Amino acid sequence: MGDRVGRYAAEIVDLKGIIEAKLQQCIYERNRLERYITTIEDSLLRQVFTYRFVNGLPWQQVAACIGGSNTADGVRMMCNRYIKATEPETDDGTEVQL
Repeated sequence: MGDRVGRYAAEIVDLKGIIEAKLQQCIYERNRLERYITTIEDSLLRQVFTYRFVNGLPWQQVAACIGGSNTADGVRMMCNRYIKATEPETDDGTEVQL
């Protein structure tokens, strides 16, 4: 029994380490995302990216937050067009898969 408890204790310590590493990775990726969003010149598009990718809102709610006559499909297409227009290309002219 004591051996099993020790094994579980070691497993808990390992899992806590994995969780901490994942948390640090999430913080890093969020900071990277926020830096990317700040490079977008169009303020409306920055808002769309923030609502969708930082706040995690569905497209319908993004459109509602933006207001005006924007629809879920409209803000999604706006976002997709921006990403497509700014995708890096390789030296042979093909697009890099993100």
